[in-house]
Amino acid sequence: KDFKSNVEPLLRLCMKAFFGDDISGMTSMLVRHIDPPSIASKTKVQTLYTGPQDSDLVQDMIACESAGAEFMALVAKLIPSSDGERFLAVARIMSGVAKPGDEIRVLGDAYDPDYDDEDQAVSSITEVYLPMSRYKTKLEVAFAGQIVLLEGVDSSINKGATLATVAEDENPS
Repeated sequence: KDFKSNVEPLLRLCMKAFFGDDISGMTSMLVRHIDPPSIASKTKVQTLYTGPQDSDLVQDMIACESAGAEFMALVAKLIPSSDGERFLAVARIMSGVAKPGDEIRVLGDAYDPDYDDEDQAVSSITEVYLPMSRYKTKLEVAFAGQIVLLEGVDSSINKGATLATVAEDENPS
């Protein structure tokens, strides 16, 4: 009976089973030990970004800048859509914004601008969703620091990828 509940009551039930009636300690621990994107992004950028660390793009990613910044996102994995016909990319937006209709450059796992830049493609974001447990909410725009589901960019991604703004001279339209 309990397993057929909606997600929130089910999660509350599971948390009570593990932590008792008062889970405020768990909530306090999460708030105290998990940094918000505006703070955690500095470590992520320094660890994951292999380009020059003194560029404007790096400063925008560290600041989780949305307004006027180039779009840059890290795809962690692909998950199947509910209809099973395509995949949704689970991505953390490092800088810029993502909107349906945006043309982006997909840089695959093997992309290396110094040696071989073949593992890249230009795709268009068809939908942007906010993941909410087993549901997803459609968004008009997603901002830096958010973890989102992106539809339409999966065709050239094998495992993970970096998504970036298409340079003006690269735009096919």
